[in-house]
Amino acid sequence: MSNLSDAIWNLNAEAEYGPSDLELADQGQTVFRRFGEKLLQTIRQNQPSVHKGYLAVAGLARAAFKIAATFPPDSPVFGIEIERSLTDNLFGNQETFRHMDSQDAGLLPGKLEPGQSRIVIKLLGNGEYFGLFCADVDSAGANQLVGELRSAWQAICRCLSEAVFSMRLEALAAPFNFGEIAGDGNVSEKDLHEQICRQAALGFAADGAVLRLYNEAESTLEVRGSWGEIRHAPGERGGPAERICQRVFEDDGNYGTARALRSGKGFGIEITADDEETLRRVGIGSYMVMSLQSDIVSTSFAGKLGTLSIFHYREHEFSLRDIRLFHSFTERVGDDLALIALMRKQEEINEFVMTQSNASTRAEIISLFAHDLGHKAIHATEKTRDLIDNAKKAIRQKLSFEKIQTSAEEAEEACLRMETELGQLKNLTKHFDPGDEEDFSVHDLFTNIHRDFRAALDRNGMSMEIQVSGNTTLRGARRVLQQVVFNLVINAIDAQKSTGRSRKNIIHVRCTENTTGSRRQIKILFWDDGPGISWAHFPNPNDIFLLGKTSKKDGQGTGTGLPMSRRLIDSHFRGSLELKDRSKALFELTLEATA
Repeated sequence: MSNLSDAIWNLNAEAEYGPSDLELADQGQTVFRRFGEKLLQTIRQNQPSVHKGYLAVAGLARAAFKIAATFPPDSPVFGIEIERSLTDNLFGNQETFRHMDSQDAGLLPGKLEPGQSRIVIKLLGNGEYFGLFCADVDSAGANQLVGELRSAWQAICRCLSEAVFSMRLEALAAPFNFGEIAGDGNVSEKDLHEQICRQAALGFAADGAVLRLYNEAESTLEVRGSWGEIRHAPGERGGPAERICQRVFEDDGNYGTARALRSGKGFGIEITADDEETLRRVGIGSYMVMSLQSDIVSTSFAGKLGTLSIFHYREHEFSLRDIRLFHSFTERVGDDLALIALMRKQEEINEFVMTQSNASTRAEIISLFAHDLGHKAIHATEKTRDLIDNAKKAIRQKLSFEKIQTSAEEAEEACLRMETELGQLKNLTKHFDPGDEEDFSVHDLFTNIHRDFRAALDRNGMSMEIQVSGNTTLRGARRVLQQVVFNLVINAIDAQKSTGRSRKNIIHVRCTENTTGSRRQIKILFWDDGPGISWAHFPNPNDIFLLGKTSKKDGQGTGTGLPMSRRLIDSHFRGSLELKDRSKALFELTLEATA
């Protein structure tokens, strides 16, 4: 082995020069420039007769070779593109070296000086033609350089191939941006499909890529995304590319096909000669198509979702490594698309269930309000009649207003209760949506309820004492919790009135935040100094949560408030409503909250 060959084999392309990130890989230059400069420096050190030279590579998704590194570094040809068709014509089918004189050297960039020869090497790796090396050398030393380069040719191609492969892996491994599809960004489904095509083309130095997904309603494959130079044939509806994709999609035995149209080499599913000839006529040099499928979802085609295809407008032979890598990439794409489909389906199911649940909950609450309202109307009518009778009696006996004040207050309170109930029912039918969530403070909710009931509490010798510990901010259906607390306050007032006692009664509220690891809860203790839960009406205290059970007089209660409150707390806050002490009607509400 020659000294030059030894030096090149010692080049560690991946450690020295890459891999690059996706943005640099898109440009297709940085990795190659670093490698090329090191390669040219090594050749120059071993062959001083080399005056100048350059490395030209395809990069990613390029139909032309671009000069990525030169010697000397400030050469004016740096960055110039060389048409791939021209470089193909420089070599025969089996040639990898070309010794050019002054007459044909002008086909490539750079002026050839008198007394010099131009040596051009075709760089191949794993079946792929991805670049060329050009060096101008003294004519006397040309044959020696050719011999050295022939010995080192395999090493050069291997090192460059590894640099290319590292860069492609970087492109293929880059995560997709699900964005809006995942609910936290602004990337559309169309953008995602374009990302998939872009990464496929970049990862295999293809000129373009097309994504087709199966439409079960129409029983057709539809183009959903593309990237690169898309001419007529690859995206044509009903054309040869679509027929090839359809055949790959429907085939049960193979997962795809790869074809080099010039050499005739291929892998996988056989394609008709007519379709391949049509692609050849429109300039397609090679293509690879694989099905997208996933075990995550069940479709009419055994989990198949569509196809992904890449193509080149030049001769390109896919290596076994390329085929395996593309298969792995399509498996990843298939699973990602399947997950998105499941997410979307789950969102639709959740929305449907929530709509049904909201409608059911709303109907239950309206039924509760309507039932209670009917009883309150009867109670208000009775109190009004009592007031009228007492007023007539007072007028006949010429009594003062104080004699009928109690009847007047009872009638007024009964009417106010009806007014409150009607207001709640109006809000429910027009604005209230128990499924709507909002951020609110439990402390503020109790404060507002205390303000609304202050007059009724004062008339009955009652007050409310609220104590809070920790952060009581909660996300959920505020109106649902408001209705539950409203029922508890009404029950406390009714119990106070039923005793006929005049001593002060305080409603106590203790609200605390409890956090254990990632779990956060809001706990509310609610009790009063009244008579507690009646032993006569509720020998078993938990019967207060049974529908229809009540201790109130006819026309004043329905036995639906507490059962419905418990159900609402469970369904909207994943919480609970429990009776902890019957002697003082101590209730505990537990509400699940995010940490």
